[in-house]
Amino acid sequence: MTSVRKKTSVLSEVKNLQDRYVALCCDLIRTNTVNPYAGENVTGSEAAGQDVLEKVLRKIDPLPTIRRFDPPDDIYERAGFIGPKKRNFRGRPNLTADWELGEQKQDVPSIVLNSHIDTVGVKGMTIEPFSGEISDGKIWGRGATDTKGALVTALWAIEALLKSGIPLQGKILFESVVDEECNGSGAGTLACRLAGRTADEAIVLDGDVGVIYGCDGVITAGFDIIGKSGHSGEKDAGVNAIEKALVVKQAIDAWKIKRLNEYPIPANLGVFHAGTVPSMIPARASMAMNALYGIEEAESAREHGYKHTGEPVFESLVEEIRAIEKDDPWLCNHPTGIEWVKDLPPFRLAENNPLIKDLADAYAKATRKHPHMGLLTAWTDAAHFANQSKMPVVLFGAGDGCSHADEEWVRIETLYQNAATLALFLLKRFGI
Repeated sequence: MTSVRKKTSVLSEVKNLQDRYVALCCDLIRTNTVNPYAGENVTGSEAAGQDVLEKVLRKIDPLPTIRRFDPPDDIYERAGFIGPKKRNFRGRPNLTADWELGEQKQDVPSIVLNSHIDTVGVKGMTIEPFSGEISDGKIWGRGATDTKGALVTALWAIEALLKSGIPLQGKILFESVVDEECNGSGAGTLACRLAGRTADEAIVLDGDVGVIYGCDGVITAGFDIIGKSGHSGEKDAGVNAIEKALVVKQAIDAWKIKRLNEYPIPANLGVFHAGTVPSMIPARASMAMNALYGIEEAESAREHGYKHTGEPVFESLVEEIRAIEKDDPWLCNHPTGIEWVKDLPPFRLAENNPLIKDLADAYAKATRKHPHMGLLTAWTDAAHFANQSKMPVVLFGAGDGCSHADEEWVRIETLYQNAATLALFLLKRFGI
């Protein structure tokens, strides 16, 4: 069979499978998989989402080797990362499916296709979050673009390749993982890496459409500000923790300006909790923030012997806060409790790596367009492939900039094009 006929055969199967996989995307969106740490009452079940995918996997011929397993609760300690503490992963399984195609010689190619099943919360959404409705050429609902649509494209491409009848050789490892969202630090992906799931290369199906070959690192810091409670109607009855938190915020703002002058990378104060009723002086306030840092900072930290690459960034933040507290009569004696919640290092893949070129070429063949290519100005658990398993990895998502938005959707055309791209890429890797 000529290369043109192989391409035609694969793309024909992608087209034939469209209705089935559009329906799968709708079913996944209708299945509430909101991360249990979303900070909302409307939490879902990642396991229920895996059930939907597993039913599809068991109908693919040949049947893959399917496994489900929960990440261990001490996943970050095992991996040597600073990650969120006291997270419970019981009943929150990863789902993996592996195909061994043709004769399994020592040097046969292998690849991981990975994405996450959990979503952020739904508070503030202006559409029905779990409708899975199709209108205007789009599928609507939470997780449509981040990343249920992307998960669908992986299975769509794999089945199209398998149904094409083309002789294949190699190994495809599919992973639907948990706890990427809601301050999650890629626990599901990290658990797969620690379980020894390695391959020649990996594609993480997340983010907007494009071939993304690197991301920034991120630290998360939490702040616990102590005041003194009292009745608001009594003069000098207490110390308002909100007012003291604003002093700490001044230090954070000053620190952000200093960093932006040196590194054009954002930081965000994203959480503020305080108070109960207006008549009571709040005795405690809490805040939390994310701060990104670049690959150059990470490399410098390693060169200077730091165990964690974000440590200099965190230290400079603490230093700024302690400096401003010295001038405050209350805070100098009641310093802010500062917790280093997580530190996740960045990664970069060399731009001449064949993974980048071959995926971009496959996209151009499938769409007759050149993909957006570049770096992600945020963190992704694709970094675990690079840093934990030393694997070449890129991001290839199905989004159009509406991740986490009050209206989330994914274009059916994008799903088709991405499935076709992945199918052609897999054909290049595994077609004999």
